[in-house]
Amino acid sequence: MIDPKQPCPILSVEKIAEYLECAAGKARTALRNLADGNYAVEVDPGKWVRVISVPVERMAGMAWTPAIQQEGK
Repeated sequence: MIDPKQPCPILSVEKIAEYLECAAGKARTALRNLADGNYAVEVDPGKWVRVISVPVERMAGMAWTPAIQQEGK
């Protein structure tokens, strides 16, 4: 078990696929490729996101991950 530090809401690949109007398998493949490639994606001018693999422990309907420092928080 990891040492949980930061709660995160769980978002399913199926929900992402529904939003993007694509097959869940396609969304899953895209997310895996983004995580494997260590890419930074500019979603708005000056606003960047990364998809990374992290250890997760599920507790009380939340995903608990190691603490990640977020800009502005």
